[in-house]
Amino acid sequence: MELEEFRIMPIGPGNMNDRLQVCWNHIENWETHEFVQESREWLESVNSKFTPSTFIGYEGTNPIGIIEFMPRDMLHVQDFCPCRKRRAGNGKVLPALGTDYRDYLFISCLWVPTVWQHQGVGNSLLIHLLSSQVFKHFRGAIVYTAGRDPKWPPGIHWPAGPSEFYERAGFVVEKRFEEPAGCLLRYDSMQGAA
Repeated sequence: MELEEFRIMPIGPGNMNDRLQVCWNHIENWETHEFVQESREWLESVNSKFTPSTFIGYEGTNPIGIIEFMPRDMLHVQDFCPCRKRRAGNGKVLPALGTDYRDYLFISCLWVPTVWQHQGVGNSLLIHLLSSQVFKHFRGAIVYTAGRDPKWPPGIHWPAGPSEFYERAGFVVEKRFEEPAGCLLRYDSMQGAA
């Protein structure tokens, strides 16, 4: 598929379902699943405290990718999305942050369904975040990338994508984790947008 009418919009009450659709529409009757409702409640909670927490990429009216983020300090009062909490190793992220990275945005998810990958959607979402008005209020961004589960289909690096993607955009590896395999990466705002 080729992009013809790509645009990026912030999340709001009118397009919250689009964010859920990007993540879950590969599952039959996704709107009726309990974990989708948990994700909706989580989104409403996050967006009541910090908005926008997500930028959604669209091809025409079809949502095709998301980048989700929140202030790093908010992680102590607002947990990860329910789908992310299920991922092994997320319990190591908060202790690894310690008291560092104050005034940084934490990128919790960057997701582009396989059919839309390799067309610049993820890169466009990341550049949009790093050049957004939201980002200008922070010293930088951090992201935790987890090792790929070999049972996943090719192209799946859920939830935030592979560390190489962020390194190409100017992020630097701050810490590596052995069990499970993963990295914490940092991008300083003084570097300018990727």
